[in-house]
Amino acid sequence: MLGLNGVGKTTALYKLRSGRAKLDTEPTMGLNVETIEFKSVSFALWDIGGNDRIRHIWKHHGLNSAETDAMIYVIDSADVVRMDLARAELAAQVGESGLGALPLLVWANKRLGCPTKEIRSMF
Repeated sequence: MLGLNGVGKTTALYKLRSGRAKLDTEPTMGLNVETIEFKSVSFALWDIGGNDRIRHIWKHHGLNSAETDAMIYVIDSADVVRMDLARAELAAQVGESGLGALPLLVWANKRLGCPTKEIRSMF
């Protein structure tokens, strides 16, 4: 999972892993990796920090990694101020190597944000 800082990647990771959100998360200054079990399939989900000082590590763990089977890009749908930055960072990540055949999910997190139709047109 990639996305700007504060969009809810870590909360989503722990919600997917245990069924409940971890309420005491700190900003991720590296990465968190958890094994997720879903319908007898086990996979590793990487939550990679989104702070501007560490986004350079995305290229090592994102689409350029041979171990990447799919990418989840999380946006904060309530943060319209940083929507352009979120789109630019995704474009930079995809632009470096292209998606190839990798599936990409843009996850609009947080309920009180932009309407889905508007987000769809941005991404």
